[in-house]
Amino acid sequence: MSRARLAVAAAIAAVFVVRAVTGVPGGIAYSRGAKLAGDAAYAAALPLLEHGSLGSDRCEALWLRAQVRLGIWDQTAASERASRLGDVLAAGATENLLGFTQCPASPWFETGLAEVYDRVERHERRERAADLSRLDAGPWAFVGRPGRVAIGLLRNAIARQPKEFSHRDRLVRILLDYGLRDEALREVRATAAVMPAPQFYAFVNDPDADPEVLRAFAEASRSQLGKSPFVALGRHLVALGKLEKRLGERDLAERDLRESLRHPATPLQRAESWFWLGLVLADRGADDEAERAFLEASSHPTFEVAGLVQAARTAERGGRLDSAAASLQKARRADPGSVDLCLAAARVEERRGNLAGAKEALRWARIVAPLDARPIVAWIELDIRTGDLASAESRLRELERVGGEEHEVARLRDELGRKGDGS
Repeated sequence: MSRARLAVAAAIAAVFVVRAVTGVPGGIAYSRGAKLAGDAAYAAALPLLEHGSLGSDRCEALWLRAQVRLGIWDQTAASERASRLGDVLAAGATENLLGFTQCPASPWFETGLAEVYDRVERHERRERAADLSRLDAGPWAFVGRPGRVAIGLLRNAIARQPKEFSHRDRLVRILLDYGLRDEALREVRATAAVMPAPQFYAFVNDPDADPEVLRAFAEASRSQLGKSPFVALGRHLVALGKLEKRLGERDLAERDLRESLRHPATPLQRAESWFWLGLVLADRGADDEAERAFLEASSHPTFEVAGLVQAARTAERGGRLDSAAASLQKARRADPGSVDLCLAAARVEERRGNLAGAKEALRWARIVAPLDARPIVAWIELDIRTGDLASAESRLRELERVGGEEHEVARLRDELGRKGDGS
């Protein structure tokens, strides 16, 4: 090998040595920083992510750094935000622009920059005096320049990566937050046409979501049944059934959940279908069918306890106390440390006239949770109802020893006194 070739080979080797020496600590720093960021320890995560922004993790670290800057802003006290707006959000914008220049194929930095502009828009809205003269001009009149830039950046990200649901989810949420309802509903329908599974979207899973938004998504999602290569038909039907249950569309929900059981599925997926079908049937008052559905769901370990509890609840509501007791007994075997299951079992056993069974359940609850006051309260109430006042008095003193709530102790002492007076 010539001297020139040896020199080139040595230089290449040196590069790899340097990359190895810097890359391993950098990778460790990135991993630690990512964990801290996941725990919302943003200030501690930032220097580690800055050190870890190299090698194969560079794009991810740059994006996470930008997100951490937003997290720091979100954690800033309201009284300090005005003074820190420029520094914190400018840093977030810089991180995203740096990422955009170094990882130009990724639209995630456009989405990140949109998040920065959205924070500015929200801050300016709080500081801006309401101009009532613009009410007739429509909702766009109240969207400032930062908000418009945020929307534009998100539309660009969607155009570059149209199948990525996260960009679309963020755009819908921003449009709704800005009061741009018509635009949001159009985007909801377009979003469902691209990825019709509702579980991927925060705007669908928001507990306070507008029913009209949910209906728009459900209708557009239904139009894609059997057409999406990314969502199995059975899973799609289950997701629609859950959404329709939430909207109170019980007929549609029941139909879709029953239909989902006709399609190939894993045992876990089948148990989920049975469980949600049980919930819909219970809503309709079809307790016999609901109980059977819940028992089917309970055959899978993931739904065992939840299915048995729901089966017991529907059986008890329908007056089938033996069935309720049997389901609760199985549930207690599956989850022996649950005080709630013991309390439910005690209630059902008392209704069945099985006082020994009720006391056994309460006794077990006292063993597994000796500092939990609820089983003692339940036992005192049982003693008062059955006239065992001496036992009730003894357990009332026990309740005081474990630190029962003062109002609860006073209530029970008053009930015990009235019972003792024969009133």
